[in-house]
Amino acid sequence: MKHIKIQRIKHDFHQPCAGGRAVTPLQRAFAGSARSTIPELVVSLNAKLRFKDRRIASLQREVGRLRKLAYIDELTNLPNYRAFKERLEEVVQKLNGQAEGGKRRTRGVQLLMIDLRGFKSINDTFGHEIGDQALKLFAQTMKANLRRQDYLARRSGDEFLAILPYTNKEGAEVVRNRISVLLDGIVFQARNLAGEIGNVHVCAHIGHCLLQPGMTPKEIESMADAVMYQQKQADPRSRANGSTGHTPAPS
Repeated sequence: MKHIKIQRIKHDFHQPCAGGRAVTPLQRAFAGSARSTIPELVVSLNAKLRFKDRRIASLQREVGRLRKLAYIDELTNLPNYRAFKERLEEVVQKLNGQAEGGKRRTRGVQLLMIDLRGFKSINDTFGHEIGDQALKLFAQTMKANLRRQDYLARRSGDEFLAILPYTNKEGAEVVRNRISVLLDGIVFQARNLAGEIGNVHVCAHIGHCLLQPGMTPKEIESMADAVMYQQKQADPRSRANGSTGHTPAPS
């Protein structure tokens, strides 16, 4: 009876498809294996499913790799500016939604702007490889000292941005001062382009502003730029000869 049943399956699947419809993979599997037993057909179909699962997993890994290239800064392994803009858009939408819904915000969202001071001098004196080391060291220090919910990203060059949720003005000042103290301790020795050993200092201008409901991401970034400009103007080291970013190492 089993042989007759399989032969009938073979006969049915070799009939022309009505309307020119394509034969399904399952139909092809049965039609091409009419002399196989049912267990053999199950084994064959399971093998094909496992192959497709592996292919899907491979494609998912490739999508993840491409997404990382698109949204992660290769040098510092921080989110890049594209990723930051998307996160800022999400935060702005949430703030505006709270305002429209009449929800009272007990604590705000602060935007932290960080510009490494004297970074060009590090590149000019020690070379770009040492400059890259300074950037990576800064990023590692920041990530280790911000909260899990804070969002730190590299904007470009030596500029960084951080979104600090649930943070008021006083809280932002605490973060700013803590970062300043941490950066004062980041000093390492390197050989400059003249072959001399010197100390590399990682210093920064740090400013912050409150994100207000109704503002667009573009307006927020313009405000951040204005705050950073004020910070630089208020720093006597910027108005004078500038920070060198390095000092000779003690002999």
